[in-house]
This record gives sequence, C-alpha cells and structure tokens, in this order.
Amino acid sequence: MLQKDGSIVLNNFQQGQAESPYIGYAKMQCVNLIDTQGVVKIQPRTVLKYATNGLPTAIVRDIYGNEYVGTDTGYLYKNGVVLQSGLTRVFDLLIFKGYLLIFRDTVIDCYGLLNSAPTYFSSWKTGLTTGYWHKAIADPDNDIFITNAGSVAKITSFVAGIPTVAPTATLTVAEKDLPTGEYARTLAMKGIFLAIGTQAGSAYTDVEYGIGNIYFWDRGSTLFEDNFLQFNENGVHQILNIGNSLIVHAGTHGNIYETNGVSIGKPKKINFNIENNATTLPLPNAIAQIGDEILVGTSTNSDSFPSLSTHGVWTVNKGASSIRNIISTDGVGASQNLVIGSILTVDSGANKTILIGWRDGSSYGVDEIDLRLYDDYQTVIESQIYRVGEYLNKKPYSHLEILIGEPLVSGQTIRVSYRTNLTDSFTVLGTYTTSNTDSGQVVIMDSTISIVDAILLQLKVEMKQATTSTYLDNISLMEVRLR
Repeated sequence: MLQKDGSIVLNNFQQGQAESPYIGYAKMQCVNLIDTQGVVKIQPRTVLKYATNGLPTAIVRDIYGNEYVGTDTGYLYKNGVVLQSGLTRVFDLLIFKGYLLIFRDTVIDCYGLLNSAPTYFSSWKTGLTTGYWHKAIADPDNDIFITNAGSVAKITSFVAGIPTVAPTATLTVAEKDLPTGEYARTLAMKGIFLAIGTQAGSAYTDVEYGIGNIYFWDRGSTLFEDNFLQFNENGVHQILNIGNSLIVHAGTHGNIYETNGVSIGKPKKINFNIENNATTLPLPNAIAQIGDEILVGTSTNSDSFPSLSTHGVWTVNKGASSIRNIISTDGVGASQNLVIGSILTVDSGANKTILIGWRDGSSYGVDEIDLRLYDDYQTVIESQIYRVGEYLNKKPYSHLEILIGEPLVSGQTIRVSYRTNLTDSFTVLGTYTTSNTDSGQVVIMDSTISIVDAILLQLKVEMKQATTSTYLDNISLMEVRLR
C-alpha cells in the first residue's frame, strides 16, 4: 500500500494475487496464506514421485493404498510401475465396486478384483466416440455416467465377477443427448442432479466458439431441467462440487465461478498471464479440494515464448487466489508448454498431500508435496506497481524495513528487489539472513539502500529455506516497508 508520505508498505498478504498489477499484488507464487492468517509463509515444495511416459490425465487411489495413473500416451501405472501400455489415450480412471475402470478413446477397460490377484480385461466395453474427453463419475444409485461427445453415456446393472472373470454391466453410449452442436466435457453431481459441462468444437482441444453451458439432469427424465447455466465462455472445463455449490472453471482466461445451480457469482480471475496475451486450456481432472482450498491446475494453450505466464496448481480461498505449487522442474510455462493433467488430494491420517500429474515440454511425471519447503527462491511476492513520483518531482528511497513474526533461523533467506516499470528487470536491494539480525530480533533494518528518481515502483520479495532446516521452521513475513 502506498502511504501519504510516499512510503510503500506490503502487508495484508491474504488478499492474494490481484487481477492486474495496477490494482494489487502482481504475483503470489509458492506462498502459504492459509496456515497462519496475517503472515505469508513458504509453501512445502513439490518433489518428483515418479516419471511417466506421457501426461498423467487421471490419478486415483483404491482403499488398499494402491495408486493408479493413466496417461495420454496410453500408459497405465500402478504404484509407479507400468501396468499396461499401448492403450492409446487414457481420459479417466474410476474405482468402482472393487474394480478399476479405465476410460480410453473408444473403449473402457476393467482391472480387478482389486482385493485379490487382479485381472486386466481389455476393451471390456466398446462404443465410445473418439476425440472428446471421457470424464466418468458414479452417482448415489451406483450407476456410472460418462461424457461421450454429444451425449452422456451410462453404465448400469454392474455385477462383480470372480478374479478371473470380468464383471457384467450394460453400457448405453447415448443415454442422454445434448443440444445440437454441444459436446459433454466434464461432469459433477449437484444434489440429485447430474451437472454436465459442455463445449463446442470438433474435439476436446477445440475450444474457441464461446459456448460453455451446464445442464442439469435428474438422471431419470427424458428432459433436462428448465434452468441451465450459460457462461458465454469457451467451454466449461472443470467442475467441483463443494457442499451445495459448484466451482466452475470456464473459458480460456482463468475465470473461476461459484454457482448454486441457479445464479452465477462474479468470476474470480486466476491471473496466470499479466499481459492477457495468452490463454489456458484446463483439463477436467486438474481440480480438487484440500481443506478450505480449491486447487485448480492451469495449462498452456495459446502462448509465445519467452512468456510471462505462470502455470501450475493455483489455490482459490475466500476469494483470494495465488499459485500454490509449481512443479518439481520449477517450470511454469515461461519457456515451453506446461500442462497440469490431474490433481489428487490424499488425506492419510495426520498427513495431507497432493499428487500432481504434469508435462513440462517433453518431460512428464507425478509430483507429491514434500515435508521440506521451497529452497531456491521459488516463493515470490510481487507488489502492485505504484506511482510514487512525478516527472518534475521524482521520489527517492533510502530505508528498507522487514518485520517477521519469528526470528530467522539458519538457512532462511529473504531477498528484496525493485524495478521502476513492468518491463525492466528487477534490481536486488538486499539479501537478508540471520547475519542481518541480532539474536531473537524480528526486525531487519537496511539503511544502505538507494533508489533515486522513481516515478513508478514495484517491489519483489523472495524467500527460501534450506532443506537441511526442519519443516517446522518457516519464515513468517508480516510486513515490508520501503521509505
């Protein structure tokens, strides 16, 4: 915040990243705004759990702790080991009545029973339409619904077999047809209704037609409900049911909506590209919830490199957004395509973690959240760009003060930089460790800095913690003041 005396104060970090660097924080990357309100901390880092062949488009876990990953190159993994290959694209996975169902381009495979020596049943069901995303969910009546181009498919009458005999079921490939020219992309339950998110275009990647609706269907009627939600966006890509609301990621510009099924709230924009010269293509399985946080994965769509885009796993909490985690390569889509294919939150006793399926250029993998913190200045806060002076009355600065809630410990570092317009590189003002504070002190004062002749000014604060430090330690940044 710009003060009357021209000093700049950075605090109230819980506001999150703004939709524009001219109105609020320009970047909030790898920051923890949740655990302790009023301060900003470093997020636990991502580490590679295992590399994959292809983009992980779906991740699920069974009740026995086994983890399954399907990729867009037709690989299926079990606990990081290849279970099947040559499957063509895997769109989704679903654990259902003791089986793993694998939804591919035109067929559904089945693997089970999972509590014994499972058998893989290839092409268990056939007839899906190629080219469109096959998102699958089970409803409370133990039926399965699948997006299938211009229709919703349905699996009913599922009866388990024995380990060497496939289960029986009935697949109806067009249980419910959509309006002409619309194609089902993703699904969620909303009470008794199936919420069907749609797109236009000739394939799931073809999303440039300004059509993105949600239709509600009670799963028994021949008609949709009278009310449907029209977003006037390039597709409805991700839907997440939270209580009695739906969180909807629609279009290609990062707009996140909350709806009760009748009205649509004002969108919260994930500002993945501050120049608004790029678009994102969110994939249906790259959305999840952990605690109070809504996690949304963004991916490169149209862009040019080098880019100012920042892609990864974003958190949306109480209207504030920030990029929660970048992937283990530290790639964010600045120099090559970055895709988040799937997110799975895992709550195991006292530990909560996140699994992230990603592609960075030609590299692929599944990340997990580590107990250690980001250790190489991945935690970044960029302030609003402020007008601090005039052409004939430019503003100088000579003092920097940093307030922290707890004294720094060995291995923790804060670095502060500045620039005088949005296209310049940042210039480091100072790098601060325990050597800059007395024992037990919570204020860092630097009176050696020198900024002269400023008209516009933007600050950047970066933090890191050595991996040799215990994860119980963390920087608690309360305020940065420049005067």
